[in-house]
Amino acid sequence: MPILPFKCNPNNAKLASLAAAQRWLCGRWALVFSHADDFLDMGLEADRWLVQMKSAFTAAFVRPIALSTSPATWIAQVGGATANIEAAALFPNAAGPDATAREAVNQSGRFVSVMNAHMQPKRTFTYRGSTSLPSPLELLGMANAMQQAACASDVDPRHDYVYARMDRR
Repeated sequence: MPILPFKCNPNNAKLASLAAAQRWLCGRWALVFSHADDFLDMGLEADRWLVQMKSAFTAAFVRPIALSTSPATWIAQVGGATANIEAAALFPNAAGPDATAREAVNQSGRFVSVMNAHMQPKRTFTYRGSTSLPSPLELLGMANAMQQAACASDVDPRHDYVYARMDRR
């Protein structure tokens, strides 16, 4: 079955729960940004940057989501959504990798998480406001590669989780 790009549906741009996010994803993965505007300044002209982001997200099997604590206009402009979900709800398990990610998120307050279609975290990056961040295109490429690898392997997707800090300075 070929992977088809998603169609932007502006009527579903505000998500009120994890279940609503799962329905909106339609089997795709998500890049969840706690503070999406931290990634806005990538050195290109704003219009060109938005066109490049929209094109990349349209072609990928990954959708961008900004948490409502810090809604970002660029997320909506590239076909993403704003979610009214607490960060703690994204890392529900009290033990294991979820607990490590939840503790790190609570300490830094800023994160980007790659979520599968069930809104389960697969890779979470935490950072401070002064950290030099990767481009959303780099994060999208990584998330898309993870999604394709998960679909192509027999690995149980519930047990392949990675937590990391972004400290590129």
